[in-house]
Amino acid sequence: MADPQAWIRSANVRAAWVGEVDGKIVGHVSVMRPQGEDAVSMWIERSGDDEEHVAVLARLFVLQEARQHALGAQLMRAATSWAQGQGIRLVLDVMAKDAAAIRLYQRLGWTKIGEATHPYGEGQLMDAICFAAPDA
Repeated sequence: MADPQAWIRSANVRAAWVGEVDGKIVGHVSVMRPQGEDAVSMWIERSGDDEEHVAVLARLFVLQEARQHALGAQLMRAATSWAQGQGIRLVLDVMAKDAAAIRLYQRLGWTKIGEATHPYGEGQLMDAICFAAPDA
């Protein structure tokens, strides 16, 4: 990635959190304004919510060496709690190949709301699964 700070500091970020271990930042998650994600349109169609009441959980990562600290779950809970306090439903798209992430979302009560195909590279496609956060 040419400019990781620009990627993290996008103008579409509504809120963000970092995870630390021993004073070192080792994880991150953002809540983003919708930008045409499949999960957003699926949730709006399913729930009748408008786009003002939906946001995307995005940019979730935890460094490999810090994954034993359950920071991914902590970051997701922080984002979900914030969104619920704002009256916002979080949704996300995850690549179908990311089995560990899917298990985490399911363990935290997220509900599968559909499937999509994401283009990438030069004409390649990747299957994705769309989830919505649990009710408050």
